[in-house]
Amino acid sequence: MFKKIENQINEFTSGIKEAKGCDELMVYMNSSYVSSIKLLMFASSSFSLYARLLLFFIIANGGLLMFTSIGALPLDFTPFLVVTFALVAMMVFYTSHFKKILTSSIEGVKTKMKS
Repeated sequence: MFKKIENQINEFTSGIKEAKGCDELMVYMNSSYVSSIKLLMFASSSFSLYARLLLFFIIANGGLLMFTSIGALPLDFTPFLVVTFALVAMMVFYTSHFKKILTSSIEGVKTKMKS
């Protein structure tokens, strides 16, 4: 899974023709966390698919957490809370990991262009 996304990111960055394009992508990525996620979703369709699936699980588990907290479901509150925090942590790790890979790939392409 990770290797496929990394290959798609490398394929995306290999299409950059000028060093100016690398600089513009880096400025766009560093402008905000949301813009870097948008660029990752544009660069890799697999990243987009897995991120959306993980986001669905976060929302669904958050709904179950809410139902248990108000008493609509007669289940324990703690497991849903732990799973929700674990899913959010996985999402943060997932996006930050691939943001670093995209940044290093863009920098690698830029150094190849300069030499």
